Amino acid sequence: MKKKTNAFNPNDFDSTITVKKLVVEFEQLKSLDFKKVSLAQTIIPLNYEVISSDYVDFAFSRIEDYYGVEVDRIV
Repeated sequence: MKKKTNAFNPNDFDSTITVKKLVVEFEQLKSLDFKKVSLAQTIIPLNYEVISSDYVDFAFSRIEDYYGVEVDRIV
């Protein structure tokens, strides 16, 4: 008898979070000046990418000003 498998659900792999949650995992982001360093480029080696359409690079110095920006895990 075949085992019944569940259908693929893409929501099971949803990894979209905000920068506020990302900073909890990567506290080194708090020490950077984002007027000089690109947030988008900084998080790529951490396997995340910015997905918010309203994100503007180099707009703010403090990471706290980007807390509402959504990022997604790169898989």
